Amino acid sequence: GAGPARAPVHYRATAVMDYKPDICKDFRDTGYCGYGDACKFLHDRSDYKSGWQLERDWEESQKKKAHDEALVAMGEAEAAPAADDGLPFACLLCREPWHKGSRPVVTKCEHYFCEKCALGHFKQTRRCYVCAEQTGGIFNHAKNIQAKVDARAEAQAAAAASSEMTEELVAEYEASQKKAACRGSTSGWTYM
Repeated sequence: GAGPARAPVHYRATAVMDYKPDICKDFRDTGYCGYGDACKFLHDRSDYKSGWQLERDWEESQKKKAHDEALVAMGEAEAAPAADDGLPFACLLCREPWHKGSRPVVTKCEHYFCEKCALGHFKQTRRCYVCAEQTGGIFNHAKNIQAKVDARAEAQAAAAASSEMTEELVAEYEASQKKAACRGSTSGWTYM
């Protein structure tokens, strides 16, 4: 027929722009891909946020940061120490948290291990466990982690000492209360 063609009323066409053609759409949308490991597209397991969600999270974190700084300025809260100093909190091989006996060492490539793990791994291979770079057998004492471990041990010892002192004060107070209770008779004299 002549004239303009009418749009069909049975279906609605939608256009989807693919901005990341290297990512598997099935896996991204459903978490499952029929091709499995043989799929030629990337199975990305990361979680995406929209722009407005990122902005909202940023604004909330800035408000919290400003609020905490205001509390510190008014003296109602103590300043929190910087937790992220870039140092690992545990050995990268055995995953044990640092303690007095771990004797942390650092490689040339700046990866941290406890001495026992570093030497044990060095017997198997001369490469770094994390990045596979040649270590050359050089394991330096990790002074910064050792200082962190020592500071934590001192803080724990101080906390234990203060709790012992508090227990002593409580025991002394209770003893004085008992004496006061014994002396509390109305006749003025009691036998102890």
